[in-house]
Amino acid sequence: MSMWSSVLKALENVYEDGANEERGIASSLIDKMENYEFVFVMHLMIYLLGITNELSLALQQKDQNIVLAIHLISTMKAQLQEFRDNGWDNLFKEVNLFCENQKIPLSNMEEHVKVRGRSRRNGETISNLIHFRGGIFCEV
Repeated sequence: MSMWSSVLKALENVYEDGANEERGIASSLIDKMENYEFVFVMHLMIYLLGITNELSLALQQKDQNIVLAIHLISTMKAQLQEFRDNGWDNLFKEVNLFCENQKIPLSNMEEHVKVRGRSRRNGETISNLIHFRGGIFCEV
């Protein structure tokens, strides 16, 4: 997240100075980055990668200690469950604050959106809250 402004600036430079195809790609990437769901998933992934980092490093060592690896797996599972049980409010606040600071529109959690993987004709919708909390956050 510390590189957010730099990445956006680089994409803006490509948009201003690039060929037509590059401009289109840069514009599309800016649009995707300045989207609430992108920011939400980015924050979620940063947290998840932080939890799994120690296990990842341990498994990459040549002299792997299986007892340590099993302990780290148990610890990681407990941390993930704790995050599922008690991490939503903090993550939600962190994402909203980031979006406000970056002038990214917040998602209205009461607004209904179509269910992914379903045709609009079927009319199936869920609230953004269910989408973000149940469909993304709790799936971790």
